[in-house]
Amino acid sequence: MNQIDQTDIVTESPEATLIRQNVEESAYYQKDPERFSQFLTPEALLVNVKGVRVMGRGEIVKFMKKATQSFLANVWVKNEVIQITFLRHDVAVVSGIQHVFVKGEHLSEEVAKGSLTLVLVKEEGTWLTAAGQNTLIEP
Repeated sequence: MNQIDQTDIVTESPEATLIRQNVEESAYYQKDPERFSQFLTPEALLVNVKGVRVMGRGEIVKFMKKATQSFLANVWVKNEVIQITFLRHDVAVVSGIQHVFVKGEHLSEEVAKGSLTLVLVKEEGTWLTAAGQNTLIEP
């Protein structure tokens, strides 16, 4: 089995730069489901670290709104892009690490990591996530 070394450097191209920005910025909006949904295709499919599969932009927004009302309100993530593979000029697979942080009394600490895989498609000049899965790798 060929694992991606975290030291791999993504060859930067204008498209790779746009994809990297999209993946990193989308993590910032995980507490704002409406804004986060703008990074998704209408038929997007996401599978979270618990294996919960949510399909469709509207259902993802509903799911995320519930999550922001739970203990997850104190959790946020940072996406780190490790590798971008272009399957076609308008389809890319992103491999990365999702860093999970929890805010305590005074500090924020990383509590987990996930192996993040995303499929992005370019629609009308914008890269959007069509599918994604995050698998817990470090609790």
